[in-house]
Parts: sequence; structure tokens; C-alpha cells
Amino acid sequence: MESGVKNPQTDAYAAGLVDGEGCIGIAHSNGVYSIRVDVGMTVKASSLLRLLQAQYGGKIRLHRAKTDRWEAAEGWTVHGAEAAAFLLRLQPYLRLKAEQAQIALRVEEIRLNNPLTPTGRARWTEESLTRCAVLKRRMHELNQKGPEAETTGPGRFVARLVAGEWVTDQADLFSDLGWASFSGPWPPSGTTRNGCAYAHPISVPLINGTGSSSPPTLPTPPRHYGRNLSPSEHASVRPSLAAIAKELAD
Repeated sequence: MESGVKNPQTDAYAAGLVDGEGCIGIAHSNGVYSIRVDVGMTVKASSLLRLLQAQYGGKIRLHRAKTDRWEAAEGWTVHGAEAAAFLLRLQPYLRLKAEQAQIALRVEEIRLNNPLTPTGRARWTEESLTRCAVLKRRMHELNQKGPEAETTGPGRFVARLVAGEWVTDQADLFSDLGWASFSGPWPPSGTTRNGCAYAHPISVPLINGTGSSSPPTLPTPPRHYGRNLSPSEHASVRPSLAAIAKELAD
């Protein structure tokens, strides 16, 4: 196969390698954001890394020397514009790391849209730095090991916390994160679990079935109604979902 020639079969195979053995990341150094893709394997599978290098560029380095306990391992790495070109070719085939690829490509898009200095280098603006900081935070969340947030829980799903922002499950092509921001209002009560907020069902009082048209008799308010609660009484008062969500986002 000729080096560098686009081939859907090779792109699909490379996507499987990235999904299973790769890592898509965002680096931040000296006020500049850049993207990279790493794939690591033992030297027994080094031929696969050389296939990646032949097709997509990048570099191969020794990742771990051989020990009594571990086989030697190598890593293939591609950076910047070369990494973006690689992810664009793999994007239709990625499954486990599709969102990571989308975020990395958005960072590269922001970099390319920065104004240029007289020397031709990108001049990072305050807006572009802020946007990339949010995307880097989201990339870190996605690359963390642990249970993923689920939108099914104890109550009606309201919003989930993504990179410090509350979003809905509605897609937004104009948002860097890809999701529409949650604009409220928050339900009067609810709970949060694994970064997701759920509204509690609204309790409806039972209606007497006697057929009487008279309005129900309401209980007389207690004598302490309207005064400040004591510390012991405060302990029994549950905070609102809006208060919980604000504390998690801060």
C-alpha cells in the first residue's frame, strides 16, 4: 500500500486502535493549546505503530523498557495539525472516543481562527484561551477512569454538569461542548447523582372522594410559622436543587 494514500479500510482499522489503545489529549504550555494523539503497544505489535506512522505521520518512541515483569512498549504520537488531519479521517469510524475527537478538532479550529502575529504565528486571544480551557477540562473528564454520567436516575432528568457548565441533552452545533446550555429554572426540589440533576416528582394531595363541593379544610399553621428556624430545625430542611447545582458548578 502506498504511504499516506487515503484508504477507508485503513482509517477504520486505525480508529479501532485509537478506541482501544489510544488517548486523545489537549496540551497547554506557554499560553498555547495544542492537540495530540497517542497509541501505545508492546514491541510485539510494533508493526501496527509503523503502519500508523507510514499512513499518518507522527513519531514512534520507546515508551517502556523491558523488565522482568513487563514487555518493552512503544508509543506512536502525532501532534497539532497532523493530529487534526488524522482525527478527521478517523471521525466517521470512532466509537468510544468520538467526543474526544470532536473536542480536539474544535481546539484546532479555535487555534486556526486566532489572528496572526507579524511572524505568522497564532496570537491567542482571551476568548480563545477561555474556550480552550473549558474544552481541556471536558477532555480531562472524558479521559478519567470511572463510571460515566447517566441521564436515567431517581426522577426527571434536568441537566448534567459538563466541564463546569450545566447542559441539557439537546445538541447545539454552535456550542464548543456540543450541548445546549441549561438556562433553568431549576425545580423546587431534586437530587444530583454522578454529575446529573434530577427533579423530584411533585406531590399532589389526595382528594376526598365524598363528592362534596366544599373546599378541603387546611390545617392551622403552627405557632412558630414565619419565624426564623432554629439550628436543629434547619437540619431537617433540604436545600433546593438550584442550591445544590450551584454548589457543584462552583
